[in-house]
Amino acid sequence: MYGAAYNETTHSCQCGLLDTCLSSWNTAPFCDTQSGICMCSSNVSACTNPGESCIGGKCVCGNRSSCDGNPAAPYCDPENLVCKCSKTRDACLNAGETCKDGDCYCGAGESCENNSAAPYCNVNQSNCYCTEQREACNAGSENCIDGLCKNIGKLIFYNSH
Repeated sequence: MYGAAYNETTHSCQCGLLDTCLSSWNTAPFCDTQSGICMCSSNVSACTNPGESCIGGKCVCGNRSSCDGNPAAPYCDPENLVCKCSKTRDACLNAGETCKDGDCYCGAGESCENNSAAPYCNVNQSNCYCTEQREACNAGSENCIDGLCKNIGKLIFYNSH
């Protein structure tokens, strides 16, 4: 145990007034004896993001960087080595969108994901746009394609009898 001290009275290793850091070995194996807290390393706090562990003095998700602080994917799925929005929701893919309470949002509004009339997230407006400068196309009759609103073609079936 890095930094732990042996307590003659209790005949155990301790980190300050705490029990040894063995109980937090995966997330905080280093004992900072001055503060009496278990940490990931001398300059990295304990790994508190669920699913992450401390390896080589860094918090990681599987063998990848930590998801902690990632606004689009703060949840660590260590089995699949990927950061996600939540256990059941993949990372928010639209630029500017953030993960809140396990779902993706454009600012305070709904996600623009799969919105063919307005796929661009204008975070400042909390609204979906066609592009940064162009507002949403008419849903149901237009799609935003290459930054332009284009009519959706309609198929007309006729019977030649």
